[in-house]
Amino acid sequence: GWGVVNAASAVGATVASSYGQIRVTVLDNVTNLPVSGADAIVWLGTTSCTGLTQVVQTAQTSPTPPNVGVAIFAAVPAGSYCATASKIIPTAKKGTTPAQFVVSAGATTSVNVTIAP
Repeated sequence: GWGVVNAASAVGATVASSYGQIRVTVLDNVTNLPVSGADAIVWLGTTSCTGLTQVVQTAQTSPTPPNVGVAIFAAVPAGSYCATASKIIPTAKKGTTPAQFVVSAGATTSVNVTIAP
């Protein structure tokens, strides 16, 4: 009733993580300001971020400080990814990262996506 037992921790062994985090900031291409309420999507990466077919995670950017316009993706397996973003209201906007980025185990990768009408 008190939780899950972590046997590796109980004997002092360090368990290596093969996951990292991604911090996607969505910016408006005209004002260069963060966009809250945008849908951010992380995809398995291709070199030029075209022909993306496999979604890894989705999240919406935050409307509140200090993370306005930021979507946090936790527990993303280490590897190469691309990010896209879109917002429908008040006008339809979309964008993508210009190239793939790499997520390293145990680290946070920060990425900007600029969206345009």
